[in-house]
Amino acid sequence: MSISQKITAEFQAKARLVFGALANEFNLELFQKDELTFRLVGQAIEIHLYVYPSHVPSVNICLMPKGEQWSQWRQESEWGTTGIWLAHLAAFRRYPQIFPNTHFHSGLELCNHVEALVHVLRNVGDDLLRGDARALPQLAAYADEKVQRRS
Repeated sequence: MSISQKITAEFQAKARLVFGALANEFNLELFQKDELTFRLVGQAIEIHLYVYPSHVPSVNICLMPKGEQWSQWRQESEWGTTGIWLAHLAAFRRYPQIFPNTHFHSGLELCNHVEALVHVLRNVGDDLLRGDARALPQLAAYADEKVQRRS
């Protein structure tokens, strides 16, 4: 399914606003990769906010560890090409709230989901946003273990 230009424009405006605020707060660089993907680049990770167009489209945040020490993981892990889902980080950190359903039918619903995801990221990823990479090996192992359990 394709995303309408109106919803795409609403997403871009909201992403610039909330991801821009994160970039300013944590001294990260904000980039727009394409019309449905934004990136924040920090010392330890890249954070991707993107819309996935499907029958019922969804929005997600993924975390990609940075650095040469992650090259083997990028090649071998199920998450190595896309990044670790924010839902994995929330579960890893035992975030007490239920992770939001991020499927949407309208621009307003999409914008609300973007705000909710960024709120979760702030709550569970503060250390990563500040450049502290100590938790990344355990987080990657946790996400990889979840894939192995499904297999």
